[in-house]
Amino acid sequence: MASKKGKSLAFVDVEELEEITASHLALPSGSLAEHEEEVLNTANGQDVDQYVKVRNHVLARWRADVTRYLSLEEAGKKIQPKFQPLVKLAWELLS
Repeated sequence: MASKKGKSLAFVDVEELEEITASHLALPSGSLAEHEEEVLNTANGQDVDQYVKVRNHVLARWRADVTRYLSLEEAGKKIQPKFQPLVKLAWELLS
């Protein structure tokens, strides 16, 4: 399977793979979906670019094994502590 840039997935970095996952799930890989815009507009000081990266990461973690429940803790396991509120927001919006 080739990525959006024509590379084999074996040669794609993690962030690009997360973007590919988002786009395969009909979400914009580099921006907000409409329902996310509504929520993030009310959340003071949220960094949209960082949220999108976190959301794409959570999607990729879930997509790795869709038969298994992805807990909030598991979703944020590899995310820096300062971005955990974004993990929670993404996880809740995707649940």
